[in-house]
Amino acid sequence: MGVETWVLVATVAVLAWLYSRWRHSYWSSRGVPSPPALPFLGHYHKAFFMNKTSWIFYNEMYKKFRDASMFGIYELWNPILVLWDPEIMKHVFIKDFDHFTDRRTFDLDTGNEREQMVMEMLTMKTGAAWKSLRAIMTPTFTSGKIKSMFPLVCDKADALVKFSMKQAAENPHVDMKNNFGRYTMDTIASCAFGIECNSLVDKNAEFPRKAEKFFTGSFIAIMKIMLYLVMPKPFKFFRVHLNAPEADFFMDVIRKTVAARQGGEKRGDFLDLLLEARDDPDNPNNKQVLGELTIVAQSVLFLIAGYDTTASLLCFSSFLLAKNKDQQHRLRDELRQMVAEHGDITYHAIMEDTLLDACLQETLRLYPSALMLERGCTKTIKLPGTDLTIQPGDLVQVPVWSVHHDPRYWPDPEAFIPDRFLPENKGNIHPFTHMPFGMGPRNCMGEPGVPPPPPPDGGDPRATRGKVHDGVGQVTTHEHGAYPTAPLPRPSPRNGVRRKARTQKPPESWAQGRAPGSADRYAPEPAGNPLVVGGRPRGQDREQELQVAPPGRNIRVTPDAETGPKGCAAPPAPSRNKDRLRLALPPFLPAPWGEGGGNAEPSREKVAQGDRVGPS
Repeated sequence: MGVETWVLVATVAVLAWLYSRWRHSYWSSRGVPSPPALPFLGHYHKAFFMNKTSWIFYNEMYKKFRDASMFGIYELWNPILVLWDPEIMKHVFIKDFDHFTDRRTFDLDTGNEREQMVMEMLTMKTGAAWKSLRAIMTPTFTSGKIKSMFPLVCDKADALVKFSMKQAAENPHVDMKNNFGRYTMDTIASCAFGIECNSLVDKNAEFPRKAEKFFTGSFIAIMKIMLYLVMPKPFKFFRVHLNAPEADFFMDVIRKTVAARQGGEKRGDFLDLLLEARDDPDNPNNKQVLGELTIVAQSVLFLIAGYDTTASLLCFSSFLLAKNKDQQHRLRDELRQMVAEHGDITYHAIMEDTLLDACLQETLRLYPSALMLERGCTKTIKLPGTDLTIQPGDLVQVPVWSVHHDPRYWPDPEAFIPDRFLPENKGNIHPFTHMPFGMGPRNCMGEPGVPPPPPPDGGDPRATRGKVHDGVGQVTTHEHGAYPTAPLPRPSPRNGVRRKARTQKPPESWAQGRAPGSADRYAPEPAGNPLVVGGRPRGQDREQELQVAPPGRNIRVTPDAETGPKGCAAPPAPSRNKDRLRLALPPFLPAPWGEGGGNAEPSREKVAQGDRVGPS
């Protein structure tokens, strides 16, 4: 090449670099701190291309800029404001919601039916279209209507108990992540689609196989989504499709089910509720909003939003209860007394149980499904208490995981302390610091109305006849990807009164920011009667050890006499007993089950490369 060519190339490179520097000065010119950005890439490479998941990067920046309460980053050249001041969050998500009505917008190729179906989902709607659809969907999730699905959930829970007990009798190694995932798939297929896929029994069933492919994205599929987030126009121009072909399978299944329901028997499932809303004579406009493709889209969304999240809540809560034997005994006693009072595991009994609610809320604090909340600015606004003006098109994010683990709001934040969420202690929780369902009008619809799946044995003495829950197991982890937790809705109980948990109040030392070790708070439950599995009795004198595999990386769990187990990232799971920790089984998992999943609490300060708690 000649000198002129080299000069031209150098000039273009310098101009591009200067343009990049100018675009990356967006936040610094407005007085917002920002970590150094790489030319052209911004901070995109740190969050996605540096062998660490995005929540780790956000947490590092959260600690670095904690006193500033916000910082700015760039997805290539696109500015994003990350903030966590509770007062500002209140304005962004609630008080000034009319300025932040939308989430990140997508402009997919609507000429393709798969892409068009995605654009019809409630989470993708914006402005007036979102408001109209949300108004129709909200009554669908009332406690009365959801209660009608409860028998379907209980049937699947019974099947999970039988299947897992059979597994445990044949093999001491029980992968509860897999079992909870298949249970969740069966439950959602029944409650949303009216389909009995029996994935617990038939591992080759078509529905779970398609769902697994749908949720397990290939490297190319993930890269396409990541690139689309920062370069949407080229994707639409070249008609690049983001959604997996398996979406066609679910669309076809739902269409056939809708056709079969016309004038047929009602099951009281989610699809029936949508069809009832569409045909509501008191709201004739519903038919215009709830077209066929829109109904299909909401049903697929029900699967997407409920599968990983629900299975993860079961996994992580079981794992935490296995690690914290004192809390396990408390909850077991609570559930037993609940069944004694109500005579059975009922919808109202579960919704009234404050200790069960507290255990799940604490699980959602430690392992939130939504690691990041995001809103898009639609009107120019000056953030309260600052000199910063947000322009239309700017994105605002809240690092949920970091706020949930901030010691300023949560004393002993890494400890599993359900008492934080008991009714008498909820007044101590700082507003806008616990947000597993999001905040404001665009929060998760599951929060106010959808019941959690009942405990697979729920404390029912009939389900545990001849068995005790005092077995202990060895907890190891296998190479699985951990995923987020599930929604825990809480409708008002009967008569508007929530039954108090039978537990003592937390120590006053919590007010000074110190929570004692679990062994100091509650005494362990005495041993019960021998356990019978497969006709073989077992008691304290004949203890069967069990290895189970929660999802996550290989993590060595070691005992700590005062505060319980702590995990540290390690190479493959240890094989010697001294490298493992013997843990009591969860109260709602009949022995000889093990805990059902979740990372073994790796240190949040030093997380090994590749560790993952959920999607960003």
